[in-house]
This record gives sequence, structure tokens and C-alpha cells, in this order.
Amino acid sequence: MPVSEIKPCAYNHDTGAIDVIFMDGRKMSVMRNKIEETLDLSMFMRSKFDWLISNEPEAFVELCLSGKLESYLEWYDKSYREQECTMRKALEKHYDAETARALVREVMMYDS
Repeated sequence: MPVSEIKPCAYNHDTGAIDVIFMDGRKMSVMRNKIEETLDLSMFMRSKFDWLISNEPEAFVELCLSGKLESYLEWYDKSYREQECTMRKALEKHYDAETARALVREVMMYDS
């Protein structure tokens, strides 16, 4: 279901759902806990999962409905870890390993 077929929506923290209204008038609720129960999320995947729900609910719904949420989160996790490793190796040329890891953690904390 393309995002263009979904009216703007938002995550409701009180109900734990994204209430979706399609352009043709159909309605459905995407329950966060039901989706989350089906996934084995790493720390990085959970962060992106939370970010998507809060900041791009239409994209989150589209990923859920297309069955691509898990593969997207796995791709994100792999990409994040590769970026973290590359940055750490570069910093280890100038800093000891512990300092490099601490710097990478600090920088990566603000990456979305």
C-alpha cells in the first residue's frame, strides 16, 4: 500500500496505535505492541523502530503492510554497525581503542 494512499496519521501514545485512514475511506489500526512482538530487535533496530513510529508513521505503516519492516530494520542495523566500525577504526589511528569507542558512541547517539 503506497504512502500516497494513506491520509496523514500519527502515533497515539495513549493507545499504542497508529490509526490509519486510507484515501478511499477504509480505516485500520496498527498496534505497536503486536508488531513489536513479532520482531527480534537489536538496540539499533529498536531505536529506528521508535523513531519511525513517532516521526514517519505513514512510512512505518507502509513498511508493515508491505511486509518489509523487518528487512528494513535489519538493513538499518547492518548499515549502522558498518558505519560505527568504520568510524571507530579511523579514530583508533589517532586515539587509544577505549577513547575511540567512547567518541564513536557519542557521535552515533545523535544519528537517526
